[in-house]
Amino acid sequence: MSRGNPAAGGPPPLPDLDVLAVDSEWIRGRDGLVEELALLRRHADVVAPRVRAQARSLAGPRLTPATLVAVVVTFVRFCWFALLGALGEAGSVVRRRVLRTPTGGRGEQPSGRPSAGVRRAQQLVHAGGPAYVKVGQGIATAQGLLPDEWVAAFAWCRDEVPPLPAGEAEKAVEAGLGRPLREVFASFSPEPRAAASIAQVHDAVLLDGTEVVVKVQRPGLRRRFGADFRVMAVLAAVTTKVSKSARMTNAKEILPLSAELVLGELDFRLEALNMIHVAAAGEAAGTGFVRVPRPIPGLITSDVLVMERVDGVPYTAARERYGDAIDGAKLLRLAAAGVLEHALIYGVFHGDLHSGNVLITENGTISLVDYGVCGRIDSRERALLVRMLVASMQQDSRGQVMAAVEMGALPDGADIEAAVAEVEKYQSLMTEFTDASFSQLDLTLITRQMKAMIGSLMKIGFQTPKELALFSRNMLYLQGFAAALAPEANMLAELEALLAHMTGKYPVELTTIMMGALIRPAAPPAAESREAAVES
Repeated sequence: MSRGNPAAGGPPPLPDLDVLAVDSEWIRGRDGLVEELALLRRHADVVAPRVRAQARSLAGPRLTPATLVAVVVTFVRFCWFALLGALGEAGSVVRRRVLRTPTGGRGEQPSGRPSAGVRRAQQLVHAGGPAYVKVGQGIATAQGLLPDEWVAAFAWCRDEVPPLPAGEAEKAVEAGLGRPLREVFASFSPEPRAAASIAQVHDAVLLDGTEVVVKVQRPGLRRRFGADFRVMAVLAAVTTKVSKSARMTNAKEILPLSAELVLGELDFRLEALNMIHVAAAGEAAGTGFVRVPRPIPGLITSDVLVMERVDGVPYTAARERYGDAIDGAKLLRLAAAGVLEHALIYGVFHGDLHSGNVLITENGTISLVDYGVCGRIDSRERALLVRMLVASMQQDSRGQVMAAVEMGALPDGADIEAAVAEVEKYQSLMTEFTDASFSQLDLTLITRQMKAMIGSLMKIGFQTPKELALFSRNMLYLQGFAAALAPEANMLAELEALLAHMTGKYPVELTTIMMGALIRPAAPPAAESREAAVES
């Protein structure tokens, strides 16, 4: 992890997460976890660079015989599902009988007929393999972020991934741990608590009485994901050659990011390290209202992860389950504090805060699960993220673009003034968030406007770095959280108050970053804009 050097004019350094973890009461609450941390750290140092290199390789189109066969199979399956879609209601019985997800489950269509664009996307997901289902799951968990039609159309990706055949999970756990279940668990539930495209989770009890969940990976996924991404790479290369709209989606740039995220999820030892670092950052920040499950030392492999069981229901179900027993506005402030403090102070944050991963308890605490995707930024990236966030709140279009440029979001030679003009054109989006509560916002209209803005930026070469993409997604998830639990809240006002509080709590880090933004050499209009923003 890179370190800033304030004495040399660089950004302030980030805390050392390994040191924080070793000193943490959370990690010392489980015997052997300090020693396990050292093993996980060494593993990550070796594996993380390999994951990035493999992702870049998979995202590069290669016309091998195996890839060509897979492309043809995907195309034929796509045509088949497109034909079924064209049959409309007449084909509904056929679809119910034959439409299966790539992992073997039934893909029942939601009621009503989706739009043509949604249907084509559904058909492509049905035609592909597990990597396509991951895309569908991302759509299905974007409540409040994407139009309801899209979320409903892909609900089957989230809810209907079938469990492994009876007995297969137990065999996979024994193979992963290298010993029989009876030597590890006092009990192991044969029925999964949840089944997803990458893994399924079972309740169990250790021999010492600890209640745990066991996450076990579906066999053969690395090979299948590899094949899927090679097909996607060929499709992206071809479609961007022949389609202007496809070029605007920036698929060739998005694909390596998607591959890196998925390949990282396939190694549960990386996930265990993420859990430890996020928990250590939370403890150091004093966010005791967030509970992170502890991984169990000696029971962590690339394919099996045993961790403590945590309580709660998805935040979208919390109001129905607990009624007025929970304070939605307080939960929103706590959730926002956790997101910003982890990222802007400690440089690590949970990267996939959809409703299924954010559990609310009756006593008003938050449990976070599934750490397969986490954001990690260095001190320089942290400084740029702070500057971009502040510029966004102050509706400073140039400040946002200049921070994005330094993050590598625009290629060399890109038209900076055109990018500023595009952001300025859609600045009214922020005005809507400033002046209204969530119950008053037209989120569908805002989503369309945001999509239009991103499309305009992509025309001039805009591409989102991984950490910026994850942080931006979390900010959108916070909006979904607010819409579900605190619809009368003003998200921008909450964030401004929280950032002011954090500046008082961490004056050296945040003040130094903002002063660095003031004195940084830049074009006169940008410097003038930043100076006016700070003075205000």
